Amino acid sequence: MKKVEFLKIISETLKMMSKTDLRTDDYKYIAHYEYYLQQRALGVKAEAVIMEIALRLHTSESTVKRAFRRLSGEVTV
Repeated sequence: MKKVEFLKIISETLKMMSKTDLRTDDYKYIAHYEYYLQQRALGVKAEAVIMEIALRLHTSESTVKRAFRRLSGEVTV
């Protein structure tokens, strides 16, 4: 299958993602976001959890915060 054929198949999904401010690489943050929510439910401070996740991912805390903001938003279809 050529890349263009693949894009044709998933084009509707990509359009919806674009409208909801999601990025194609946000899937990488799903498990980390769930971990974040678990830790917050246990009472761990948000900044501490975000710092830990940023270190794990070898990225900045602001990158993690932006990704989590996108993941926590509501979707209207």
